Amino acid sequence: MKQYIPISSWAEDDKPREKMVAKGVFSLSTNELLAILLRSGCGGESALDVARRMLADCNNDLNIMARWSIRDFTNRYKGVGVAKAASIIAAFELARRREGSSGDAPPALTSSQEIYQFLRPRLGDLQREEFWVLMLNNACRLKSHERLFSGGIDSTTVDLRVLFARALEEKAQLLVVAHNHPSGNLKPSEKDISLTRRVSEGAKTLDITLLDHLIVCANGYYSFADEGIL
Repeated sequence: MKQYIPISSWAEDDKPREKMVAKGVFSLSTNELLAILLRSGCGGESALDVARRMLADCNNDLNIMARWSIRDFTNRYKGVGVAKAASIIAAFELARRREGSSGDAPPALTSSQEIYQFLRPRLGDLQREEFWVLMLNNACRLKSHERLFSGGIDSTTVDLRVLFARALEEKAQLLVVAHNHPSGNLKPSEKDISLTRRVSEGAKTLDITLLDHLIVCANGYYSFADEGIL
């Protein structure tokens, strides 16, 4: 049986926190960064051992781990309680918010790829379906964005009256709508196609143009405009 040696007994260069202070955060492996969030080991394993198992369980894909809930962590790993799980989930959420924020001028979203890059950190890892709207000016510069509706695992109800009321309040000239598929399936449903057409037709009556409707997943997207459905 492998002898358990707590991190506190390791050489200074091998301790993740001390290594970060001495050599910088970029010197740490993903395993070591995760161990710092765990802070301590549990169940006869060091924090690095637990971190290594977590990464192995998600095939070293942080996009998969980012979708885990507190219960996923606490049920899978003996000794990992709510506090440890919450620290990891909070770190992922901070990363999403940093990726999705900018102090620069409002971005110009002129392609489905640019729209996806903007929406990916906001929608890609969610385990429930949400419907978002992006409101732009005639130069395709973002005026505002918001989540309008939140649903369950595989559907959400969209009230077009709320959508168009917000567009008029923001004096939007162009619209992009988007929702996520937590299942990872990018294929639009008949309901998705019908909704897209209703939004497009309703927007025209208000002299607003629907630029695109995106289905967003962690590893890709579907653009109704690119597919010629608008």
